[in-house]
Amino acid sequence: MDQIDIMYSELAITPTVFIAGLNRSGTTALVQSFLNIPDIEVFKEPGKITYSTTGSIDFSHFFVPPTSPEIKARVIKQSIGHYTTDLCTIPLYPTMNNKPCFLRQFHSIFIIRKPSLTWNSWEIMTQWIQRTDEPTVVETWEDIRQNHGVEIGWGSFSLFRLAFLYLYETIKYIQAIAPDNFTIVCLEDLSE
Repeated sequence: MDQIDIMYSELAITPTVFIAGLNRSGTTALVQSFLNIPDIEVFKEPGKITYSTTGSIDFSHFFVPPTSPEIKARVIKQSIGHYTTDLCTIPLYPTMNNKPCFLRQFHSIFIIRKPSLTWNSWEIMTQWIQRTDEPTVVETWEDIRQNHGVEIGWGSFSLFRLAFLYLYETIKYIQAIAPDNFTIVCLEDLSE
């Protein structure tokens, strides 16, 4: 058994909702609504933050015990897509021998936004990043340029397409493995 299988066999998962979608598709807005509920523990981009700095993902957010006895549920949010291929195909779930059983233990919610609006938002973010003189943003993007060789910008259309297809394939996979434990939500419908 690998380490994740051992963790899985030893720890019960707190009731969990996993929210995923493309960057700029509304995942953050949805997760914000859970932040002020004291008995819900929220993890925002836990895998992506580690992945973008170390190249490996820490999936402990699925397994760690709640931070306090008052915690009744866990919400994990992960967005797909950004300025590199790796961030457009970031692993969302741990690889393990008993993955189908694992995936049936929590509910996955996929946020879908009209692709043209999501791409438009990526372009707006690129324009903002290129114009801003906010020191933290400038410094972060200088590091990205030096470490990844990526020009300043949220991502090219080819990266957007890659992220979109990756999300689509992930949804199909979860639908086949855990058909009763997933929901697709259209941001425009949610807004209404």
